[in-house]
Amino acid sequence: MLAPAGPIGATRAPSVGASLRLPPRDWLRASWEWDDGSVEPVAAPWASIVRMRTVHRYARPGVYRVRLRVEGDGGWSSEMGERYVVVSGPGQLAASGWIRDPVHRAVPVGLLLTPSDGARLGSALLRCLVPDGELVASDLAWMVAPDPGSVHFGGHARLGTEASSDRPYRVDVALAAREHRGARPHLTVSVYAAGRRPGSDAPEIRVSGDLRPGGIDLGSPG
Repeated sequence: MLAPAGPIGATRAPSVGASLRLPPRDWLRASWEWDDGSVEPVAAPWASIVRMRTVHRYARPGVYRVRLRVEGDGGWSSEMGERYVVVSGPGQLAASGWIRDPVHRAVPVGLLLTPSDGARLGSALLRCLVPDGELVASDLAWMVAPDPGSVHFGGHARLGTEASSDRPYRVDVALAAREHRGARPHLTVSVYAAGRRPGSDAPEIRVSGDLRPGGIDLGSPG
């Protein structure tokens, strides 16, 4: 499944696409499922290879999850792929893509961070499909940027089907140096048990790796 190769500006509409190889006798229909609750059927002929692409507009900046669901003969239904689309505004640090973790094959991630301005802490929105479910964090408790090439922040998040957002999390972003052409930004997402402290206690979940396709946008002054 293909999503935009990095964040897009709020004035653009993202395009997503996918290519499926399925037995022709099992193929019935596919549909895009969007975060806003809308479902868009895909009109496709019976074929072993089906390629599809669509455009979806969002009303405001954010981190959005898009899924492709396929329903086949006999009533079976399966999610064939999912990615995050990140729509960013001026001055926001945004990241989208997936972490190719050595242990977990691919971990989709979407991040939208509004830096502090001195008077206010800023805000963060993180969504990540870790092995135990989707990590959703909209709370920002701390943030530091010790140098132009890195930023570290954390707060509390909800994991999977949990009702409360009481899991501490930490995100470490290391941007690739300009002189290293082809190098990718590195992300580490750590999730802790309730009551634990990042930096002092060991995380329950940690995914770490280069962000592919390497989309991090530092934002413009607007």
